[in-house]
Amino acid sequence: MVLVRRGRFRRWADGGDADLDPTVGYLGAPGEEERFAHPAGR
Repeated sequence: MVLVRRGRFRRWADGGDADLDPTVGYLGAPGEEERFAHPAGR
């Protein structure tokens, strides 16, 4: 379980994407392929 503390970013996992910010959290499954992008490019 991941709770976003501050800022926002985009997460791609298993063919789906989501914009994440401090109002949400997400669950990651073992072995799940993930990619992340930060709006500032960091």
